[in-house]
Amino acid sequence: MRYLKKGVVLLSGLLLSACSTMYDLDAVKMMEPQGSEFNKALHSEYVRLATMERDETDWSDAGFFNMKAKMAAMGEAVAPQEIADRSLPKDKVNELNFARVNLVKALGMGMKDNPAAAARAQAGFDCWMQEQEENFQPDDIEACKKYYMAAMEELGGKKKPMPAKKVPGPFTVYFNLGSAELTDEGFAVVANAYDKLRWAKLTGANIQAHTDTSGSNLLNAKLSAARMDAVAKLLMEFGLEAGNITKAAYGENKPAVKTADGVVEAKNRRVVITLN
Repeated sequence: MRYLKKGVVLLSGLLLSACSTMYDLDAVKMMEPQGSEFNKALHSEYVRLATMERDETDWSDAGFFNMKAKMAAMGEAVAPQEIADRSLPKDKVNELNFARVNLVKALGMGMKDNPAAAARAQAGFDCWMQEQEENFQPDDIEACKKYYMAAMEELGGKKKPMPAKKVPGPFTVYFNLGSAELTDEGFAVVANAYDKLRWAKLTGANIQAHTDTSGSNLLNAKLSAARMDAVAKLLMEFGLEAGNITKAAYGENKPAVKTADGVVEAKNRRVVITLN
């Protein structure tokens, strides 16, 4: 970074410029770190970052990281950089804020249990922040981010994926003999299916329509299609987009209860709604 950072002039109350701090980089590197194992590891990590920035002639960030290395070597508490201390792209703020929250949680135990990984995670985060503010070296941004994430995984601070929410259903709508009109009970089933779709934050539904074996194959094919359309229409009236509905009419070919031809069976006169 080619200009002064807020943190450079405020850390530990030391009013030092980035340039003047940069000049003692070698001296800071040779310091005998005091305090915890975490501080010792953090000193080494920030010296590494300061050296990298100096080699790129980024005096401001070299001084910033060198000052944090010096504080760590003196046994002082050195926190990850605050989000507000960098002028970050707006579309990256939430991601970095989330990363910092997870980092702070992981540091709680990690400083003692795995100080080396904890120091790498903090340095990786500060490096990620610095490169993201500059926002013109995508490879460097990604490298710092991966350094942070690898250390977080070692710490056990990587956020575990939420278990998948069980998809509600399926929902079965039954019809009267020879009818494609929804009964009151059928209407309630479709309404419940739509409510559960919204609750589960799903976006689509699959509709499969059937008949019993009474009547001819041709009539049953038409009847199942009418039942399919009746359920689809109601779901769309509730608010589900037509493009998010898949549907099929099977007539009497896929009965829930196998029967001989020409048998009236209430459980086969149905439409099954599966959410997705």
